[in-house]
Amino acid sequence: MKIIRNAYYGITYPPILGKWPIISLWKRFFCSKNMHIFDEVKSDISHCLYCDACGLVVNIETIEDEQ
Repeated sequence: MKIIRNAYYGITYPPILGKWPIISLWKRFFCSKNMHIFDEVKSDISHCLYCDACGLVVNIETIEDEQ
């Protein structure tokens, strides 16, 4: 197992899920069950996963990579 610190992986979901009616339905039926559509966001001060439906932010310190 290799631990990558501060690497940007581009974690995201398929573009079809980003359409308005799907985002709205996802928030209603899936976010309430802790199933989120995350996008990876990295800036100079933060590295996190952001749910485009409900706005949940999960901070990432490291990513474990099995290679």
